[in-house]
Amino acid sequence: MALTLGQSHASTHKSLQYLNATRAEIEKSQLRLASGRKIVSPGDDVGGLAVAMKLEHQLTTTSSLVNNVNNAKSYAEMQLNAVENAYNIIEEMESLGGKWEGATAEQQGIYQTQFDELLAQLKSISNETVNGTPLFNNSVEVNTSALDSGSVITLDPINITALSDTWLDNLTNSGGGLTGFNTNAAKFAEMQNEVYKFQIQAASDISALGFASDYLTNMATSIESAHGRIMDVDVAEETINLSKLNLQQEAALAAIVQANLAMESVLKLLVSRND
Repeated sequence: MALTLGQSHASTHKSLQYLNATRAEIEKSQLRLASGRKIVSPGDDVGGLAVAMKLEHQLTTTSSLVNNVNNAKSYAEMQLNAVENAYNIIEEMESLGGKWEGATAEQQGIYQTQFDELLAQLKSISNETVNGTPLFNNSVEVNTSALDSGSVITLDPINITALSDTWLDNLTNSGGGLTGFNTNAAKFAEMQNEVYKFQIQAASDISALGFASDYLTNMATSIESAHGRIMDVDVAEETINLSKLNLQQEAALAAIVQANLAMESVLKLLVSRND
């Protein structure tokens, strides 16, 4: 009667195929853990990868909008700080005007010098620039959405330049410094009120930009979280999967060794019988 050994050979071949497939899965699992990515090749999840790429683009756009809004907020904060300084300077000029009346000629000369220095400071503030962009008398538009019809926050011009170059010059030149300043109290009060309006305007811009920044930051966080759910690997889950694959690899190796030993035993039996 003939003895067939093909069954053991076929079993070994299947075990080898299973072993190679398991090793490929182990390599992929190790790559996931090393990279921190669930999708390490397009074939892993074509649909998920497409969605993740769209989310990544949206995250980049949203992060850019956050930076732009925050830059505009810093710009408005600089405006508010400068306007507040201007208001304080104008109040000090008013104080000098009160001191000037009834002072001696020598004291009036000192007050006039201080007044001229404050006026120079005020003009310096009105001519401030940020990276070459005028801080005042300049309209700025800030996009808060990537859509063509998205929201835009407009920072209206704050025209302190007109106050320092026109109003104060007229007040001081018409009457010789503090003399003219003191004879135009009503005009000066109007100027103070205008600067106060500028303070409110700058504070309002900061508030609007702050809300826009918070909204965009929260949106960026949500997009990043959604992108992570698709792309980021669950380390605990993948570690368990890797352990399972290692056990499967060991089982396949054991099956191959057992099949080889069985064939070797049969061959030894045949050889001993022939002897």
